[in-house]
Amino acid sequence: MEPVSKVGFGGMPLSIKGRPSEEVGRRVLNAAIDAGMTLVDTADVYCLDDDDLGHNERLIASIGRRDEFRVATKAGLRRPGGAWVNDGSPKHIREACERSLRALQTDEIWLYQFHAPDLKVPFEKSVEAFAELHAEGKFRWFGLSNVSIEQIDRASRILPVASVQNRLSPYARESAGVAQECAKRNILFLAYSPLGGGFLTGKYRRGAELPPSALRSAGAGSTGLERASSCTGIRASPRTDWMTMERGARGTGTVTPARTATSASAPVIARS
Repeated sequence: MEPVSKVGFGGMPLSIKGRPSEEVGRRVLNAAIDAGMTLVDTADVYCLDDDDLGHNERLIASIGRRDEFRVATKAGLRRPGGAWVNDGSPKHIREACERSLRALQTDEIWLYQFHAPDLKVPFEKSVEAFAELHAEGKFRWFGLSNVSIEQIDRASRILPVASVQNRLSPYARESAGVAQECAKRNILFLAYSPLGGGFLTGKYRRGAELPPSALRSAGAGSTGLERASSCTGIRASPRTDWMTMERGARGTGTVTPARTATSASAPVIARS
């Protein structure tokens, strides 16, 4: 697998509820690449609802610069009415792949990830669907997200696993063992929300209000979020300071959210 920057850019906040204009979104993406990020993580469901599928992928494709960064996207969820619903059925995965190829304006996805296991569908059946798409040349590398070590083992019997993307931060340590196992196996580990949705950087301080993206990144309702909230007095809000995010990407502050990429060493929590 080709090397990527230690810190990657997570595109979700540019396309879900509370998102900025597409013009601002493109400026943020360009600023992240200008800052040296060579990995952009997205998903077909980074959008408002099922009528808006592929919004983030289309936004990423619209900036061009194809030779300057790699795109990782995902399949395995739907957005009916704005909800987040698992769908690991082979039919859905194939349809999602074709839609992502069109949205990204490419013939081959660099890294295609199973977004999350679906309890309604046998795990192996979902992975087999990805294996068929891989055999057809639809994507180069296969990744998993929101999985356990046992699920990595099961998937690896069907298709080589090049990456694993799980939530990991000082506030959410449940995947620390998975990250360590990935390091042993030389599997790229992508830590999403490595700074706890902005808590660790001090972006959200006592009395601040959280946008939906930060709530989802930090894991609303999780022990980690409850700890962070109790310490900082944070509350939810639909507002986001997008221009601060853009300035951060240009090197005058910080960029959130970020992904930490590690392959042959212990995971490093990225600056975001």
